[in-house]
Amino acid sequence: MRPDAQVQFGELRIFFVVLIAVIILLSLWFVLVSVLHVVKPITRLTEATQKISMGRYDIKLYTARRDEIGQLASHFMTMSRELERTNRARQDFVANVSHEIESPLTSIQGFAHTLQDNTLPEAQRLEYLTIIGEESRRLSMLSKQLLTLSSLDYDEHALQKTSFDLRAQLRQVIQIMEWHLTQKELAVRLHADDLTLQGDPNLLYQVWMNLVSNAIKYTPAGGTISINAHLEADRCIVTVKDTGEGIPADQLPMIFDRFYKGDQSRSRERNSSGLGLAIAQKIIQAHHGTIEVASTVGEGTTFTVSLPCHPGAI
Repeated sequence: MRPDAQVQFGELRIFFVVLIAVIILLSLWFVLVSVLHVVKPITRLTEATQKISMGRYDIKLYTARRDEIGQLASHFMTMSRELERTNRARQDFVANVSHEIESPLTSIQGFAHTLQDNTLPEAQRLEYLTIIGEESRRLSMLSKQLLTLSSLDYDEHALQKTSFDLRAQLRQVIQIMEWHLTQKELAVRLHADDLTLQGDPNLLYQVWMNLVSNAIKYTPAGGTISINAHLEADRCIVTVKDTGEGIPADQLPMIFDRFYKGDQSRSRERNSSGLGLAIAQKIIQAHHGTIEVASTVGEGTTFTVSLPCHPGAI
């Protein structure tokens, strides 16, 4: 007996047809799953992009994947949170600027209207004119501070670096503030090495003026302000220490925030806009330096500024 070759070949053909059909179906299923695995996250990213374009930042993406799409989703979430933070900061900034401008403008308008009364006593008229002058100066200072922040935020080449004598600049700051120091009977101690800095002297002068004026504002009569400048490794360290009221520990992380005022009522009385320390930090960072604060309530506050000193600058 011999097997029928035609029957065997027929069975083989059927077997191969079934095998090829199964392979094709499995391949189609695999391709479909792969496409959905790749396309679905991209579709979600597209939807998230549309939400962000409409100002919605509360998006959630699957970031547990370890491939490039998972990394892209993770970076996208980070970008979304940063955009939300930036947008919130912008809104707060606009609201704070509006509030700071509205307050003196309201005072100026109110007192200007009152001055139209011809029966107003001369002493009261002079008092109102003085208030209008102070509020006008406050508006002028605010506009200058906002321009400084704007130039530092958006212009990387805003610094005009030259070499200058740091000790002479600190002495100049003390001389300018001498009247305020005498008025409050404050003692000043200056210990500064002979240092030559490479930086923008006008902007750094603004930093020292801000730190010293703050020390004067918050130090009671008879207190002491110490200013020290020395070289430490390749850094120039400047400290401004006072024996004033001190800053509560819960407020320290926020004192460099724009428009932040620890005590609203007292800051108002002291003609504070809440921008001085923010500008100082921005200037120091533009010089590739750091500014830190340490404070104890009832004992005083110390601001420490660290600036790079390049070889040959000393």
